[in-house]
Amino acid sequence: MKIKSLFLTVFSLFCFSMMAQELSRQESIVKYLTINGTHAQYKSAYDQMFDVLEQQFKGANVPVEVWTEVKTKKPMAINQVVGMLASAYRENFSKEDINNLINFYSTGTGQQVLQDPTQLNKEQNQELANFHSSVTGQKMFEVRPKLEKDISQVSEYWSRDLYKSTLDALAAKGYQAQF
Repeated sequence: MKIKSLFLTVFSLFCFSMMAQELSRQESIVKYLTINGTHAQYKSAYDQMFDVLEQQFKGANVPVEVWTEVKTKKPMAINQVVGMLASAYRENFSKEDINNLINFYSTGTGQQVLQDPTQLNKEQNQELANFHSSVTGQKMFEVRPKLEKDISQVSEYWSRDLYKSTLDALAAKGYQAQF
């Protein structure tokens, strides 16, 4: 009986440890998606979608309070898409790779690459070349087509679902788009 209890305890600790490591990896991926601008990009996309919706519902006289209420789901929607995107990264990169991506894109060179790579100076170009020749940099090139496809599918699904759920929420309040 003691052996069985000991086995269950060790097994449970192992499972919890694996879950904690996976959560840590998930948190690292979310951190990377924040550093590389993905998080901000989807916040902007969310706002742009509402700009379009407000134009489509212009003749429906939707009160500001209703728009405000519908927009309160923004943090949840952004977390949802970032979580979905994280699965694409988790599929393609190890925790070490993600940490290497965080380390590079947290630097001035990494941020310049994201903002405007044409403005890299000679030293920054060398740092970028060093990163590209690293194991993680090489992996970025290898998985880029698959990752871009996955990201595209996630983005399409997320935006379509968000648009539909917002239309449904407005329709449930009695408002219809005026196309």
